[in-house]
Amino acid sequence: MTLTTEQIEEMKEAAKPLVKFLNELCHPHVKVIVEPWGAEILESSASVIIEDFIND
Repeated sequence: MTLTTEQIEEMKEAAKPLVKFLNELCHPHVKVIVEPWGAEILESSASVIIEDFIND
């Protein structure tokens, strides 16, 4: 899927209320997955980054 500059701007404006909500009511370990049928708030309990196997 390729978005036009206008569509990217529209997505940015649509996301602003959700980003505001997260910053005001949640902590930094919370994220949201948005899908066509709804949204889900997730909370991480642990996270690691492993770069050993990433091809350049």
